[in-house]
Amino acid sequence: MGELVDEEFKVLNKDSLQLACTCHNCNKLLNVEPIYLVTDSKSDNPNIPLLAQICGRCKHVLKKYPQDNQLRQYAYENLARFLTYPCSNKKSGCTAVLNWDNILDHEIVCEFQMVLCPLNHDDIFSVDKCTWKGNVRCLNEHIERTHKEHIVTAACYNWTPPKPENSILFTHVGCHLVTVVVMLESKDTYYCLVMINGNDVESQCFRYQLELFDETREHSIILRKARLEPLGCMVDNLKNPDAVLEVDIRKIQEMLKNTKSIHGRFGIVKKNKKEIMQVVGKKDHSFLNGCITQKDKEADLEVNNALQLDDTMLQELECPICNEYMVPPIFICATGHSICSDCKHKIQQCPNCRSPLSNARNFTLEKLTTKVAYPCRNREIGCSFISTSTKIRSHELGCELSETSCIMGPTTKCSYKCLRPSMYSHIVEQHSSMLLEINTVQKRNVVDKREGVYVFYVGGELFRFNIKGSEQAPSYRFCMSHLGMVEGEHKYCYNLQILDQSNLGLHFSITQPCQCLTNRGNPNALTVPYDMLRPFVGETSYFNYKINIIKV
Repeated sequence: MGELVDEEFKVLNKDSLQLACTCHNCNKLLNVEPIYLVTDSKSDNPNIPLLAQICGRCKHVLKKYPQDNQLRQYAYENLARFLTYPCSNKKSGCTAVLNWDNILDHEIVCEFQMVLCPLNHDDIFSVDKCTWKGNVRCLNEHIERTHKEHIVTAACYNWTPPKPENSILFTHVGCHLVTVVVMLESKDTYYCLVMINGNDVESQCFRYQLELFDETREHSIILRKARLEPLGCMVDNLKNPDAVLEVDIRKIQEMLKNTKSIHGRFGIVKKNKKEIMQVVGKKDHSFLNGCITQKDKEADLEVNNALQLDDTMLQELECPICNEYMVPPIFICATGHSICSDCKHKIQQCPNCRSPLSNARNFTLEKLTTKVAYPCRNREIGCSFISTSTKIRSHELGCELSETSCIMGPTTKCSYKCLRPSMYSHIVEQHSSMLLEINTVQKRNVVDKREGVYVFYVGGELFRFNIKGSEQAPSYRFCMSHLGMVEGEHKYCYNLQILDQSNLGLHFSITQPCQCLTNRGNPNALTVPYDMLRPFVGETSYFNYKINIIKV
């Protein structure tokens, strides 16, 4: 007889249970529904079909099996949902104990995920194998440090005979590093997979398109995908037709009038606020790691010393006109109603009592705001930044989820608006002629006094460069502005070098901090008198210059 036990429904051997309840595809526990038992009639011995247990994480592999070979394990699911489970990243340090219904939600945001470098897969790419393996949070740093040669400014790919091998490249979309893989699936079919180093929810906050041109670039076709995929699931996603963008080269050639070569360009953008809200809903958004910078996290320390008010108390600080929370300076009417500084300049009378507005300020309320924890105005779509009134507006100016006007708007009259990470894609699509590369020679005619405005894209950051000759005092003004920079916090500087054309060994080089990008002109522009430029001007009235941008 078996050994008696003193407890009903007791697990006698947890290790054996884990071994018996493991998915044959991902080697994780069978704790995500639907659970299937599949038979593979293509085994070495047709009389003994192979059996495989497949968890809900890997349901895409079921497409390889006939419907009759798939058996849903309802009895197992009904029993297993009454157990608790360790996170699949337990060996990497995660101590979470999870209920059946919470497992997948936790796994896609778990900070202990261990990933391989994408270039580890030398069976997919013709590159030297990279053996790096580490925490998902360290992957971007590894790629930028070790694989710089694969990082490109614009994600482009050419299907030019002879047909290329599988390819991988990286590109920046705002502060996010995006991975693009193009893989030959069959004779004329390629799979394109675009991934972000983030969880599944973050991946759904982006979309991309692939624009395919003929050799003359007069005809094009656009293929679109509504979301990106998590980089940690690259191998599985390359096998999942729902995750990739399929490109049939033969059909594309016919549609492009039998062009000999096909040129492709990926456009990757972050979705707008409304779309992101539909993705994340109104739940806790702390899992949107890409929306929270290290600086944002450090600000939490400051909030710990602030007065913790609930939303009801914050409502008392709402401006009666714009409904945003008021921060200093706060103005007050003769009756005692408070109004924020933005709205004060737009109206003549108090909206509550119709009394005239003066420049009187509510200093008592302003003093209180220094002890109040303010949320970012973009919190409903994913930003979890919290700080006091002294810093919240500065954060909002640089918040990735704030809507930004086109940085070329003052020059081109472009009225386009988007989230800051999407600005580069807009520049490439609409203002590509104004996009310059650093450390390349540029020419400027000293006779031309009109303002020249250009854009640099460096390390995932956008910079606007203004150059203009002055009519009043013979001089030239140079200014480099950084999109997303908070006023007073210089993160980048630029080096301006005027090149010698005389062979006399002349040298002119100056380094200046990049300014905060606004549309209020360039009050802190560098002014160079024409007398200093004259020795560098050639016989054709041009001077040559180079720009470099350096992180401080």
